[in-house]
Amino acid sequence: MLQLREKRGGGVGLNAERGVTMRINYFVQVSGTDQGISGIPRVVKNLARALGSIKGVELVPVSWSARLKTLFHTEQKILDNLALHGGPKLTASSDAGKPVAIQAGEWLLVAEAPHLGSHDRDYPSLLIDQLIGFARHAGLLVGIVLHDIMPLTHSADSGGRLAFADMASVADRGDEGERQRLRFAIYAHAVALADVVLPVSRTSGELLGDWLVRNGHSPETLPAIDPILLPEEVASAARIVPHRFRKESTGPKRFLSVGTVGVHKNQLAAMAAFQRLIERRPDLDVRLDVVGLVTSEIAVAASQLAKRSKGRIVLHGLLADDKLETIRGSAYASVFVSLAEGYGLPVAESLWRGKPCLCSNDGSIAEIAVGGGCLPVNPRSIDEIERGFERLATDPALYELLSQQIAARKLRSWAQYAGQIVDRLTAYSEGRLDPQIKPRRLPRSAAEEEGAFVSPVLVLSAADLSLPGKFGPHEGNPIRHAGVIRYDGAKHGAVKENVLFFGPYVWLPAGHYAFRLDGEITGEISLNLTADEGRHRIASVHLSRFDEPIVVELAQPVNGFEIVGHRTPTLERLVLRGAVIEYRSPTLPPPALPEPVSDLAAVSDPTPAAETPSPAPATALYGWDDNGQPLSFPCTIPASGMRVHEAYGAEPASRIRSDAAIAFRSKEHDDVAETNLFFGPYLHLEPGRYAFRLGGQLQGALRIRMTQNFASGTLLDTVVKSFRPPIRLTLTHAVEKFEILGDRTSDTRTLTLRAITIVREGDVGEDAPVDAPVAVEEEKAIAAPAGVGDPK
Repeated sequence: MLQLREKRGGGVGLNAERGVTMRINYFVQVSGTDQGISGIPRVVKNLARALGSIKGVELVPVSWSARLKTLFHTEQKILDNLALHGGPKLTASSDAGKPVAIQAGEWLLVAEAPHLGSHDRDYPSLLIDQLIGFARHAGLLVGIVLHDIMPLTHSADSGGRLAFADMASVADRGDEGERQRLRFAIYAHAVALADVVLPVSRTSGELLGDWLVRNGHSPETLPAIDPILLPEEVASAARIVPHRFRKESTGPKRFLSVGTVGVHKNQLAAMAAFQRLIERRPDLDVRLDVVGLVTSEIAVAASQLAKRSKGRIVLHGLLADDKLETIRGSAYASVFVSLAEGYGLPVAESLWRGKPCLCSNDGSIAEIAVGGGCLPVNPRSIDEIERGFERLATDPALYELLSQQIAARKLRSWAQYAGQIVDRLTAYSEGRLDPQIKPRRLPRSAAEEEGAFVSPVLVLSAADLSLPGKFGPHEGNPIRHAGVIRYDGAKHGAVKENVLFFGPYVWLPAGHYAFRLDGEITGEISLNLTADEGRHRIASVHLSRFDEPIVVELAQPVNGFEIVGHRTPTLERLVLRGAVIEYRSPTLPPPALPEPVSDLAAVSDPTPAAETPSPAPATALYGWDDNGQPLSFPCTIPASGMRVHEAYGAEPASRIRSDAAIAFRSKEHDDVAETNLFFGPYLHLEPGRYAFRLGGQLQGALRIRMTQNFASGTLLDTVVKSFRPPIRLTLTHAVEKFEILGDRTSDTRTLTLRAITIVREGDVGEDAPVDAPVAVEEEKAIAAPAGVGDPK
């Protein structure tokens, strides 16, 4: 191989030890026109700096001339832009603007996505097939650092309809969406002509290989696909290692989200979850800082959530480096619950800065999180995201554990990453590269061929809803002012129109939902939830307050979903700023539930007869399990669904497990000091009156505690001496992580627990059954074995 001049710098790749030299023509045209801080340009900049410091490697920044159809030496204008936000400071060669003199065996390395668009008319974007075609003809070896092909693997609603907060922006639907997918399809097919593809995560690599095989490529002819996970290093900052006994800072605990604020990045879900937390826990002194360019399709929704938080959620927009560093320095933890990523740089950078991260639990982000320091949650569950915020804010032991995991991690540098890339390129040149990903022809169902990621939250402003003509701006009785619907019975009561608003005609996937209205009300309003532009009634509800969600389940997707608001004779005043639709979890076949009786529960209406199948009616939900699956009351939790304390032996060989039951015998188990016998099952329960029946036998007395949020709040504490009478509990608010704990006392002789049955007896305020016995609560202190502390 031709010996080339060495670049200065102290970084040494593994190839340098073998005396190998390499010339890399490094494509920088698009990143060199981008002045933002998004992920791909940061990768291009950091990799350029690191490659240029490897002994034996000559890095030649190149661009593409559409007029000459050739690569040329990049001009200083592009290199100056590349230096922004901590990029490498490079000086253009004397050949700047001239075609590159190419010799066979050199590499063309493309670490950016040229088809995504340029920010400079002098350097337009291009389709990468031109670039790769030129390189193949000129004898260049081609390496691609692949980020993702998400428009091909994670589509919007296949019918091109306005979807419920799907990951595609408005510009990506319809004809423009097809053009976007076409550009990515050309990109993916062109990548198949490269020599080596180095995905930034295994997830991206597997998705690429599968897509290419499903779209006509033979596995045997594909390039080597060998993922290298991006490094955690922030090149412009020294690593911060969390210390064990750090001084507790004063002031609020600040969570930080950094990155373009867009639909699939899912910041709306994080903001909605945070808002729910601060409304439920006003005692918590927490803040959420959201930094990054806010895209147009969610700008109104994001602004609404920020305003609703009264200063506890701050939308900063794009910030200068120094201001961003100040906010990062004061952050308590970071947040990145994106629905889909090629990698997930904000998670890695958070670890480098010593901050635990609340992050998504799947895809490439899970690849980063597996090393520790992260609290993974389901990004499609508002409930899980909210619980994640709360746990980080209130559980110092968890925070300390995550900090210790960060301190113990061996985080990689950009120099190491660049060295790995050079190693892979060299191994390919020498015929010894054994790629990690080997795509195969596999039968796949239609459902597996495309992801359809759905954001768990859709925020509507009152401006997104339509008004009937008589309440419109041209009839003299307008009820919308400055984007807010304001109805005054004294002023508008004489108008002969009962419908106040309707819309927004969106597509909803199957699942169960919580609908929340933002505003104030005096009196009562009637809401109809419909589909297919009103042709199919889903549910009806009467509201006299907005502090509780309307919870419904859709057994199948619906088109043209609409909320229709009707005034009632009792409605005196309405201020409606907007609505939030939360997608809580997928749905199972509709369970058999009792008829809802709460004025906040959705009441099923008969579906009109139709020749074509209509959406199944919604059913009120009063609870769901820890996996988000709906509960049908009465529901029975078998003893196998409860956990037993590890002090009695590790599962499944616990000493108090007996077949399908939990069995305690004081004569056999008194040698164990732990008083807690069983706990679980971690449910979500809506407000209401509940009765709990324990199935089995009890001799002596057993302490029963019912708690929420991992036992952080006690709902009931009682002692039972028999399993015959039920234990009753009234919930005035929804609870998360509902748990039943059974603790032995000094009087617990034998216990056999086979199951716990939960019955929902009605809503708060209804009379309880008079003939049902109630468990006796003992006011005296519960005697525990000597020397034993508070259980669990």
